[in-house]
Amino acid sequence: MDAVEPSIPALEEHRPALRALAQARFARQLRGKLDPSDVVQQTLLEAHQQRGQCRARTPAEQLAWLRRILLHNLADARRAYRQACRDVGREQAVEPGSAAGPGREPSPSQAAQDAERAADLVAALADLPPAQAEALVLHYFEGLPLQEIARRLGRTTAAVAGLLKRGLRHLRARSQPEG
Repeated sequence: MDAVEPSIPALEEHRPALRALAQARFARQLRGKLDPSDVVQQTLLEAHQQRGQCRARTPAEQLAWLRRILLHNLADARRAYRQACRDVGREQAVEPGSAAGPGREPSPSQAAQDAERAADLVAALADLPPAQAEALVLHYFEGLPLQEIARRLGRTTAAVAGLLKRGLRHLRARSQPEG
């Protein structure tokens, strides 16, 4: 089976999963300076420009290809801010209760567990119908109310509530241990 050059709509279907991964992997030092959605947008733009190089045959392979581009873009963003005149690693959060600051970095094992959970979530979101995945990301990651999600998706609030319910049911069923 030959690789198929991904179209813009095919790339866009992966936006919710990429956004979830970007938010999970986003360096604390960048949180006040760059938005994860900007990195996702840059990733989709680069993927569109490089679509002739994509060798993916399935949506899962396409997501893996996009994930590699996203992780490279996140690493580039960290490097760019480290090379700036100031040391962003020494900056401290101003908001009370923020996770950033001295002594609050996760341990390497905790960071590895967080990354593994994020990868599992991205894979689970990729298995959902695009509207369900988008509704879940908008509500639980971006904190948008049902009315705003309904407006963005062009649906009623009842329809969005149904998308959230079905999406959560699927995620819960997927996370249940087989037994």
